[in-house]
Amino acid sequence: MQKNGRINYDKLKALREKCVAQTMMLNEEYVSARDKLLRAQQLCPTLDYIDSMLIVCDILILAAGFKLSDCEIDDYCVYQLFMPCVTHSDIVFQYQKLLSSLQVIKNEFPGTELALQFLQSAFSKLSDREKHSEYYFKQDTCLAGSVYA
Repeated sequence: MQKNGRINYDKLKALREKCVAQTMMLNEEYVSARDKLLRAQQLCPTLDYIDSMLIVCDILILAAGFKLSDCEIDDYCVYQLFMPCVTHSDIVFQYQKLLSSLQVIKNEFPGTELALQFLQSAFSKLSDREKHSEYYFKQDTCLAGSVYA
C-alpha cells in the first residue's frame, strides 16, 4: 500500500511540474520549462505526452538561440538530424515522426503551434532542392562571418 501511495504522490508532483512548465512556456521561458518537464518525467516516466512536450521545448530553445544571432535556425537541428549528409528519406521520416508526435498536443501545450511552424519551415527548405542550396549558402556565409568577426 505504501508503494502505491508513493506512486500517486510522485504523479501528483509530476503533474504540478508539468503545469508550472505550461505557464513558463506562455512566458517564453523555454529552458526553465524544459527543466520542469524533465523533473516531471523523472517523477512519472509514464506521464502523457511528456516526450512531445520536451520536443516542443527543444525546438523553441533552438529557435530562440538563433534568434539572438544573425544566423538562421539550423533546420537539421530542428529535425534532430545532425549530419547534412542525410537522405531525403531521412528528412521525410523524421518530419512525419515529429509531426505526429506534436499534433496530439497542439491544442494542449503552449508553444506547440510555433514549434510546428518551425518544423514546417525546415521541411520546406530541406525537401526543396533549390531552397536547400540557398539554405546551405546562407549557413556557410553566416558561419564564415561569425568565425572571422
